[in-house]
Amino acid sequence: LVNRLAENQGPDIFMLKNSWIEKHKDKISPLPQTPLNFFPKDFRRIFVDVTADDLVTSKSDILGLPLTVDTPALFYNKDIFNSRGIAVPPKTWDDVVETSKTLTELTPVGDIIRGGFAFGSAVNIEHLVKILSSLIFQSGDKITDGAEIDLDSPAEQALSFYTSFADPTKSHYSWNIRMKNSHDALADGTAAMAIGLASDIDRIKAKNPHLNLGVSAFPQQKNAGTPVVYGTYYFPTVSKSSKVPEEAWRFLLYAASQGPAQSYIGAGSRAPARRDLIQQGTLSPELEIFYSQA
Repeated sequence: LVNRLAENQGPDIFMLKNSWIEKHKDKISPLPQTPLNFFPKDFRRIFVDVTADDLVTSKSDILGLPLTVDTPALFYNKDIFNSRGIAVPPKTWDDVVETSKTLTELTPVGDIIRGGFAFGSAVNIEHLVKILSSLIFQSGDKITDGAEIDLDSPAEQALSFYTSFADPTKSHYSWNIRMKNSHDALADGTAAMAIGLASDIDRIKAKNPHLNLGVSAFPQQKNAGTPVVYGTYYFPTVSKSSKVPEEAWRFLLYAASQGPAQSYIGAGSRAPARRDLIQQGTLSPELEIFYSQA
């Protein structure tokens, strides 16, 4: 895509990931607000906060129109929970630690037979960056200072908590780099809990159609106020090299309107980025968590 844009042969509209905005915003033609009668106040009224934080610049330019938002959540094996008499999934990180200790099974020499929680390593955990970002945000560290990375001691504490689950000296040791991928382990029962996105649900179920999968909110700090979790999404935007940017943005305004956005949501497992569609809710108990987190 970058090569095609550089050759001036790229598409009018392309999809971009929210974490790539800083790197590629020079390739975007911002929405022409006056002729299209769509302004930052309209954006903030219609779409969820995380998208406004990303897509409305300090100069009030609108860089894209989101269709969906995804967030990490706690996935767990209901059958394993039931077998150990655990009626509800953990809500706080303190609860996670205790639940993981209960569900982890070790050999007499300390090898993991079943990990209570697939968590703590850097090589076999799905969505590592999203997990760590959520933990760091929960610690109160904003991660960036403008466009620069700026991590303080709360971020270090969050990282230490994450890696503690893969530390054999800890009482809640439940994972290591010799284990299989976290979602594979959840699917085959060698992990009782793992972190996943809404977009992972169908893929995990395809690995094991008999899996009794539970989905719960991403755990929070004890006595925390508003829940905090990292939001991730792709969004359509208009190329700076487009010869018809106004027409392209007209199409995106249509695509992001209620009816077409609802159709787009129906084609996959995601929460909508529009507030009115979130308010309508979903009939899927598994996606309900993601609607709330969005």
